[in-house]
Amino acid sequence: MPAAVAVIDLGVPRDVPELVGGPRRRRVVSVLSAAAVVLATAVAASPVRAALVERTFPGVPAQSDQPVVADTTDGLYLMRASGAETGPGRRTITRYSTARAGRVWQVSVATDGAVNSADVVDGILLVHADGWGPQTIALDAADGRELWRRTGWWRAAGSGQLLMSYRASGEQVDVYQAVALTTGAVRWSMSVPFSEWVFQEGDRLVRWSGGGRVEVRDVRTGAVVSRALLPGGSSAGTVSEPGVQVAGGLLLVAGWDGVRPVVTAYGLGALDPRWRADIDLSSEAAYACGPQLCVSGRGGQGGVRMLEPDTGRTRWAEPRWDDLTYAGSTLLAFGPPHGPRQIVVVDPATGRPIRDLGRWQTPPKIRPDGRMLGVRTQPQSGRTWIAELDPAARTARVLGVADDAPACQPGPTAVVCRLTTGAVGVWYPR
Repeated sequence: MPAAVAVIDLGVPRDVPELVGGPRRRRVVSVLSAAAVVLATAVAASPVRAALVERTFPGVPAQSDQPVVADTTDGLYLMRASGAETGPGRRTITRYSTARAGRVWQVSVATDGAVNSADVVDGILLVHADGWGPQTIALDAADGRELWRRTGWWRAAGSGQLLMSYRASGEQVDVYQAVALTTGAVRWSMSVPFSEWVFQEGDRLVRWSGGGRVEVRDVRTGAVVSRALLPGGSSAGTVSEPGVQVAGGLLLVAGWDGVRPVVTAYGLGALDPRWRADIDLSSEAAYACGPQLCVSGRGGQGGVRMLEPDTGRTRWAEPRWDDLTYAGSTLLAFGPPHGPRQIVVVDPATGRPIRDLGRWQTPPKIRPDGRMLGVRTQPQSGRTWIAELDPAARTARVLGVADDAPACQPGPTAVVCRLTTGAVGVWYPR
């Protein structure tokens, strides 16, 4: 799977001076006295240190693209319009090393529209741009050299290839393609009518045609693994969603037992029935969480359940949490998504809380070792506290506080903020 990436929509910036070379410390101060009191309930007895490096990138004129900073495990990438472009034009992409706190390379790339995100997969920088349609541009992360470009967004990576998709112009189909990561050459392709749905999990691609018709393909080769006509699968409460979900190597198909909504689980290998359970796909979402299968309420209904993946039996349920996920080998429960979320280490066997790590906004993806950066902003002052969370050690350690940084997004290795000056600030542990 691709490396984690944090990209923040930072709004329309104002002009500020040119890039300040090298790391700076002016905005980062130790969390002392009153600041420590503010966070006492979240990180009681946690050591506090000024252990952050800051880089500040200038804003751009209001009529040009907003800058995008991608934080990946191999460094920071700043993407911005070379001039005042908001449509087709050239964008400047710069790679910075967090280890050396300096610029590695800078290139100018022509795109059909604004760059809005990027990620690095196996040494390849994948840049996403919008124009008349989505566009993916692949660059060598070592030197910024362009390798290839294709129409579409990439959805998953593995075995030296990317799974990409796009909506064909003038045709009522979505096109799915597997392309070679290093060359962009198409290895296989599939066209799907707008009315059908496609789900991807691991090395399986599930095509749901409605009326119970389902087809499973191998993402690596495009070969059909299994086909079947299954009962159920009617609308799960809305016209925009099918009555199916894919989770934990299972296809979950909505049904009705005459009294309440249920799902029937089918294995993706042979589409053979495995079990039936009380899950309402119109208000619940199922997903793999480690070796277990988890179910969370949707549409603000909240609550989580831990299921046995082999039987569908509910192991335990907890109405206080909205989401469950593993950070390394540690199970975390998250509170409702209203501001910074409460994060609690829980026992996967019973759901019993083990350690409250406090309220933090965390990255959308968690590093394999489970550690992550968290941020918490005080709206009145625009100050943002930055912490390092280590779920395995049951700790949340405050690293520092960034002044004048009201809009921040943590990534795998750094925190990216829009400053009140209009510039972009990046903080990472020393």
